[in-house]
Amino acid sequence: MEIEILQSLGWKLSGPTPHDFIDYFLEAMPGVDGTSLDLAKRLSKALVEPAMTKYTTLLHYPSEIAFVSICCAMYHVDTSLMNNLPFLQMISGLDFRHGSLRLLYGTMICLVREVTYDVNNRAAAAFCNLQESEETESSLARTLSQRSIMEDI
Repeated sequence: MEIEILQSLGWKLSGPTPHDFIDYFLEAMPGVDGTSLDLAKRLSKALVEPAMTKYTTLLHYPSEIAFVSICCAMYHVDTSLMNNLPFLQMISGLDFRHGSLRLLYGTMICLVREVTYDVNNRAAAAFCNLQESEETESSLARTLSQRSIMEDI
């Protein structure tokens, strides 16, 4: 009996996630540059991950979380993308001026700072590690060249 139910459902047992709505909303957006759209999509999805760990965020529907994360991403990637806000509001049925969405936006703005801070720190750490490895390689090369000079003498 259970197998028949699962087969009739196509084995789809979970509800929609914010990631599903991000894909849907951004693919429906007309006339947006591919690069800006890709960056907005990546940032939106990066924002959703830590947002889903906050209790206050979980009180919202997945479509609302996706909507607000897209708004934050569009603002931070390219402010001209915010011209698409009326279209996004139309297809989502959500109004950005609604009080609970404004609060969620505030939460997402804090997450943008955390995510970009984390990315910048990782980039800085990678840069420092790269410099350290270059310094190690150059000091190793100097040591080897000094040894070869000493062997020649």
